[in-house]
Amino acid sequence: MNQAAAIEKLRSARGALERKGVLHLALFGSVARGEAGASSDVDVLVRFDSGAEVSLLDVVHIENELSDLLGTRVQVLREPVRRERLHARADGERINVF
Repeated sequence: MNQAAAIEKLRSARGALERKGVLHLALFGSVARGEAGASSDVDVLVRFDSGAEVSLLDVVHIENELSDLLGTRVQVLREPVRRERLHARADGERINVF
């Protein structure tokens, strides 16, 4: 999946994601860098509203819904990212979707 197609499809889901407490969504990883291959997944950073009670199961549901939308595997990383090295990488590659 290329970057532009991923962004367009993710933006089309903004309303549904906001209803689930998503405030911000960004791409990172190979799709954001323009290096995605046929077997690449799509990595997204998600920041939830601080008042939203979001469980791990909720995050898995969002991953599954986004995977269906994009037609490829999606991995969701919640912000704030606690692992320093991963945080630095994701922040450096970030492309804000909304």
